[in-house]
Amino acid sequence: MKKQEFMTKSLRELEALTGASYTHWMRYFNGGNSPTLKTLEKYSDTLGVPLGELCEWIVERRDTTQERLKRPHHPAETAQAG
Repeated sequence: MKKQEFMTKSLRELEALTGASYTHWMRYFNGGNSPTLKTLEKYSDTLGVPLGELCEWIVERRDTTQERLKRPHHPAETAQAG
């Protein structure tokens, strides 16, 4: 698997590829939990990605996700001119 592919996979796609629940991936990327070394080794083998690279990708995706979650939300204006 290539980095860009990993970075754009949905949680459900990662679940299907690795056997890990999408909620586990969600917690990894939201910063709630971190996978164990044993788990990372399993994902590394399953995805065909060297362990060190996979760790870097997970950290990068976590950082990106957390940054996105910190941004203020601007709700769409729903009021109509009358």
